[in-house]
Order: sequence, then C-alpha cells, then structure tokens
Amino acid sequence: ASLGKGSFGKVYLVKPKTSGCARTDSLSKCPSECGETSYAMKVIHKRKLDDELSVHSLMLERRILSTIKSNFIINLKCSFQSKKSVFFVMDYAPGGDLYSYLDNPFVPEKVRMFKEQG
Repeated sequence: ASLGKGSFGKVYLVKPKTSGCARTDSLSKCPSECGETSYAMKVIHKRKLDDELSVHSLMLERRILSTIKSNFIINLKCSFQSKKSVFFVMDYAPGGDLYSYLDNPFVPEKVRMFKEQG
C-alpha cells in the first residue's frame, strides 16, 4: 500500500519477508524480524536525482537518519539500492508527517503555535 508520494519517489507500507512468502512488497534485503511489524519503505528513483545537490541531499538524509536516535526522528532500519532506485526502510509511524499537519487549516492549537514559532 502506498503511504505517500514525493518529488523523487514514493513511500510504501511493507512487512518483512517470511519463508515461502512471494509478495513483491516484502522485505528481503533487510534483517527479518518475527511478527507482524510494518515498516515504511521509501523508494527514491535515481533518474529523478538529476543534479549534485539532489544526490548530496539524499546522502545527507541517509546519514542523519542512520546516526541520530531520537523519539522525534524516524528510525532508519536499513538502506540499499538497485540499478534504478535507492531504498530506505524505516519504522512505520501511522498518522502522517508533521509537514502535512502544519499545512492543514484544522490543526490543533498547540501545533499551530509550534508552526508560528519556527
């Protein structure tokens, strides 16, 4: 299932691949975990990274997500690439992203106050 779309690719809801599973959205290149844990997999199309700044931004995003451990920043489980795409597998946080909430006219007062301070 698609969770969202950005300038360079899409984010999908995925689950770890289990033995005998033939689903195409299952994870096979990341360490498998037991249970029904869901992850968000960001798929970035390399052909859309058309300049040095885009490539640098992608590499910086990966470095930040893999280094910082915080309750306020999503956890990067692993990353890998194919000939055509780069993949970031992250913890799934239902409810959307902060940017969507900040642009919503019906946001709670506390979030609106946070936006005005930034």
